Amino acid sequence: MDDESVAERLAYHLWAAGPLADPARTAQALVRAGRRVAAKLAFAAAGRHLESAAQIARTAGLRDLELSVLSLLTLVASRHGGYGGSTFDLLERAEYLARMLGRETEAVHFLFVRLVGAYTSESYGGALNGNWT
Repeated sequence: MDDESVAERLAYHLWAAGPLADPARTAQALVRAGRRVAAKLAFAAAGRHLESAAQIARTAGLRDLELSVLSLLTLVASRHGGYGGSTFDLLERAEYLARMLGRETEAVHFLFVRLVGAYTSESYGGALNGNWT
């Protein structure tokens, strides 16, 4: 059995255990599994792992961990489907968390990425629909 299948199996079992498992350990296992499948360009699967990790961290009040997961998740989401509504929501939450944790530089980064993503998706969306202005 290779490391990749072990990481995913561990993440699955911890996730399935729900509140019986330590939320930090579960979220971290899901992050490891998400990174492994993202490395194989399986962005949809990576997104699912990371979304679960972010939700677990958020529910458990693990803000630092949630911010870390959201950073990865926004990267994976942008690679998988570009900037869309759910990616903007993730960026907004990440910006909020960064401000709440006193990390102004990170908050500005998330705001900047969100603005550039909005401009880019509007520009490309308009061009793809025949609106070149």
